Amino acid sequence: MTELNDFPCLGEGACAHDTPAHSRGGAWGGHVAFAQWLIERTRPGRVVELGVYTGCSFFAFCHASKKLGLNTELIGVDTWKGDPQSGMYGENVWEIVKNIAPQYPAARLARMTFDVAFAAMRTHLAPIDILHIDGFHEYAAVKHDFDTWSPVVGPNGVILLHDTQVGWGTFGVYKLRDELIAGGQFDVFEFKHSFGLGVVRRKGSNVLPELFGAGAARADDIRKYFESGAPR
Repeated sequence: MTELNDFPCLGEGACAHDTPAHSRGGAWGGHVAFAQWLIERTRPGRVVELGVYTGCSFFAFCHASKKLGLNTELIGVDTWKGDPQSGMYGENVWEIVKNIAPQYPAARLARMTFDVAFAAMRTHLAPIDILHIDGFHEYAAVKHDFDTWSPVVGPNGVILLHDTQVGWGTFGVYKLRDELIAGGQFDVFEFKHSFGLGVVRRKGSNVLPELFGAGAARADDIRKYFESGAPR
């Protein structure tokens, strides 16, 4: 089984065992420990999240960046109106997120569609180091979001795809995952708990060798380690 000292950033870092209350539980809660390790390991200059909802993952990124004293720009894009899969909701969700955001001065909330945000940002958008795609999960939508935004991810950037293990209803992130694996242009490491999280990098990138260089047995240990919640 993977031990804590196999991930020295977690064992010695400022954000180990530190999960903010607003990043616990929910569909993404099981990946918060990995999110914090990812920030600590990659020390990104820019994080963009497409689909913030109540902010579980977004504020986990923000919290780790703040604790580590990083100069990271964090942009969360959402309409905060919902969709046919998550359900439609009122202003209460936006109010929750808006009230948490001031705790993290580097956080920027962009209340708009992903396409509008891309059009507004693309002329001055520096390379993204971590892109988290967690919006409408129909295949056509997530494929569109990936194709639109992935070109502005840096050569050693990381793309996260949530709900890769969901195969019911209209969910189709798993189809994009399979296409990326088969296409040969990207590497994919997948966590299978908490509805699945695909970690994607371009072929030839040297980012996160701990994950992408792991053999089958080691990869399984890593998955069990983060699923267990040990790093929190």
